[in-house]
Amino acid sequence: MNRFEYCYLTTGRSYEDVYTLKFSNSQPISLSGKLLPDVLDQLGKDGWEMVGFDSLEGGHFIFFKRELRDTDEGYIGAKG
Repeated sequence: MNRFEYCYLTTGRSYEDVYTLKFSNSQPISLSGKLLPDVLDQLGKDGWEMVGFDSLEGGHFIFFKRELRDTDEGYIGAKG
């Protein structure tokens, strides 16, 4: 059975407004000053797949998942 870990990215209305990245079991990581295309590119290189999107009045939530390998414990705070 496949196991997955999840994270989400919060952004503002502009692609220049990337605020935080939150992984399972970790504190949110501030991405102030990062451009959205650069963050998305790095997540893709790290094996993250976008699985959802939601818009709110102040910005967006973008949801990602990636498959856990047999050696992964599920906590990716230091693995990113």
